[in-house]
Amino acid sequence: MKSAKTPLGLWQYVPESGMNLLDTDIRGENWRPLIVSIAITGRCYKGCNFCYSSSTKDGVSSWTYSELVDFIEDLDRNGVFSVTLGGGEPILWEDEKAQKTFYDLICELNERVSLSLTFTTSGVPEIKYDCIPNIPTRLSCHQPDEASWVLEKAKHLRAHIDKVGINFLLWRSKLTECRGAIHKFLSSGFDDILLLTMQPTGFGIDFTHESVNERETASFIKTLGANLLRLTACQKPPRTFVSADMGCGANDWFVSITEHKLVKSCSFANNGNFLTQPTYEALLSATVNLPRLPCYRSFMKSKMAQFEMAQFAGIGHGSNFLKN
Repeated sequence: MKSAKTPLGLWQYVPESGMNLLDTDIRGENWRPLIVSIAITGRCYKGCNFCYSSSTKDGVSSWTYSELVDFIEDLDRNGVFSVTLGGGEPILWEDEKAQKTFYDLICELNERVSLSLTFTTSGVPEIKYDCIPNIPTRLSCHQPDEASWVLEKAKHLRAHIDKVGINFLLWRSKLTECRGAIHKFLSSGFDDILLLTMQPTGFGIDFTHESVNERETASFIKTLGANLLRLTACQKPPRTFVSADMGCGANDWFVSITEHKLVKSCSFANNGNFLTQPTYEALLSATVNLPRLPCYRSFMKSKMAQFEMAQFAGIGHGSNFLKN
């Protein structure tokens, strides 16, 4: 179990199960990075013209094999809960000098760290299923008409690993098609679905008209009739949504690091501070005065904070289970 004293309470995390527990009687003064997303490469063959990270087939990476292994090991030693590897397309990452591929990297990390290690892939190029250790893996579904194709890849993955999730991008003009695609995943037993919305950054700047607002998202979720879905931290969960909302986390408990080692408060920010060394101490230094986007949702306005205010009003204190 990993734990950290936060302004909302003692946050305890069990990497093996993904279970979270918040003890609101024990608090800390400050946040620190607990969930870290690392874009290990800017290369991607899929060519989405709405990609928020502006990934292309010519994308590059500043990360070497030894840097990634040493850095993530140091994050683990310093109590970071979770590291997600993304991109670009992480499967395309390689260190030619060290003669190491992405599969070498995740297998090595899986042996060395106790934190929750995950990665997100589009499935392009084809995944080498036999080369993936049994770690949580997420598949991206960027368009509703990709659902059948992504579903087949998810089934192949499920034959090799225990936990397969779907990151599903909502399109304002295609909500009916999105609903049908999500039901397709649900009916096949894939209920770990994270709903994402179009972000006005990178190539996505030309697709702001497809961004679904909070009211529209709430209405969409209600029509799905499913309460196991997860929602992007960029939006406040609907009032009726089962959630452990702690704000968006930007430079509170979450940071994003690019393929160029730029530390950002969230994946959609354009500015940040460079990581000078692949160490936890350097990461903490990089988070000082890290700019946040105007849409930052403070933990003080989150559902958990509102719950705490109700507790102080006379309901009492205690431990609360959080769902991922």
